Amino acid sequence: MEKVVHAAVGEVVALEPASQIKQLIAVQNSVLRRLASSKADLTEYERNSVRIVEDVCSELEDHAALLRVLKADLDFVFKTIRALKKKVAQKQARQGQAVLATPTRSAVN
Repeated sequence: MEKVVHAAVGEVVALEPASQIKQLIAVQNSVLRRLASSKADLTEYERNSVRIVEDVCSELEDHAALLRVLKADLDFVFKTIRALKKKVAQKQARQGQAVLATPTRSAVN
């Protein structure tokens, strides 16, 4: 395998002048540096993204727990209100019946 690589390099050197080969190597090195920089940036971005997602998940869990507590409280409040409305309606119905059962003056005369 190494012999094939050396042969290929020898052929490239024979075809291209040394100055162009140096330019190609410089361009390749520049591309490699940019790729390494991009890789480092993406790795850092990934770390930050993971941290942000973990923070958001934690906040969502806290808010979901709070919403469950608020829902339970509101359910209790509305249940109490319904019970009070029912009692008031029953009391009004009894008072209405008592008023109807009481004779008025015009009926007596």
